[in-house]
Amino acid sequence: MSIFNKIQIATLRCLSRRPSEGRYNGFSKKNIDHALDQLVAMYPGFLDQIKGKRVVDFGCGQGIQSMALAKAGAAHVVGVDINKEHLEMARQEAKQMGLDNVTYCDGLGVNATGSFDWVISHNSMEHFAEPYEVLCLFKKLIHKEGRIYITFGPPWYSPYGAHMNFFTKVPWVHLFFSEKAVIAVRSNFTDDKATCYENVRGGLNRMTLSSFQRLLDRIDCHIIYRKYVYMLNFSFLETVPLLKELCLYHINVILRKE
Repeated sequence: MSIFNKIQIATLRCLSRRPSEGRYNGFSKKNIDHALDQLVAMYPGFLDQIKGKRVVDFGCGQGIQSMALAKAGAAHVVGVDINKEHLEMARQEAKQMGLDNVTYCDGLGVNATGSFDWVISHNSMEHFAEPYEVLCLFKKLIHKEGRIYITFGPPWYSPYGAHMNFFTKVPWVHLFFSEKAVIAVRSNFTDDKATCYENVRGGLNRMTLSSFQRLLDRIDCHIIYRKYVYMLNFSFLETVPLLKELCLYHINVILRKE
């Protein structure tokens, strides 16, 4: 290891919390009563519009948001995630709550094409290893009048775009420190044995605002709603080339087929 990386690691350790304060497993349990708070805040009229809809909750994690959508009046919700352990736990919890309009699976086949009114992707887009393929799937799942709700953040160039704030509060740590240094210090706080940003638990695809916009251009969908949340709610930052990436906290769009 180079002297430069050793110095960076030592510096970042000083700017991080102590490992003795506890390790990080990558997940925190949501409260069902507040599971839809961000969706409601970002999409006007969300709770009224969800009623009677057939919904895919893509990247549902522990399934609490799917249950909340079902409880809010969706006709049927399918929670999709790759973690089978979480899916089974979600099934048991939904059963205990008496929610018969929510199901869980680790994938949707060709028979699901055009079967849904909405696809919701909440805080997942920056984690997909193949985001273009995922967006194409979203487009296939909805019918002609369907909608795709994508909300995620922070994107890569944001102050905490590396998702490392569970051990350090240094903003833009991934820009100030080398990847090797960040991953080395991170290893003291989690056990996933990651060697780069792409293979941390959950994965990070380094999604920026620019790369997301290019993806939207490729899938040929129409943006019918857009809300970008900037630092201190300073919306004028969207007009400043560098700052619109560095100061962006959250991306929210609604798409429909062309």
